[in-house]
Amino acid sequence: GDLAEGQAAVKEGWIVDFVVYQDEDGLGAEDCRPRSVLRMALPHGEARRRLTDSPQCSEYLTDSEYYPAFEREHGAVLRKYAWPLPFVLLEL
Repeated sequence: GDLAEGQAAVKEGWIVDFVVYQDEDGLGAEDCRPRSVLRMALPHGEARRRLTDSPQCSEYLTDSEYYPAFEREHGAVLRKYAWPLPFVLLEL
C-alpha cells in the first residue's frame, strides 16, 4: 500500500517521507509516513559555537539554511532559520 504499516492516514500539508517507484502507470509513492519536527531556540552565540559545519542555502525555503554534513552523519535534517529574531530558531 501507499501508507507505512500501521499508518492510518496522511493529511494534506504534512511533511512526509516516502519511497518513489515506477510502474506501468508512471511514478508513485509508497511507504508514506509523517515526519516529526523538533523546534528549538538558541542564543546566537550558542548557535555559532554548536553549528560548526558549513550550511547551504535552501532552494525552496529561501529564509533558511540546512546542514548536509549533519544529515549525512545523523540521518536527520537540521535547518536554521534566518529570521531577524533575538535568537536562532533551529528545526530538526
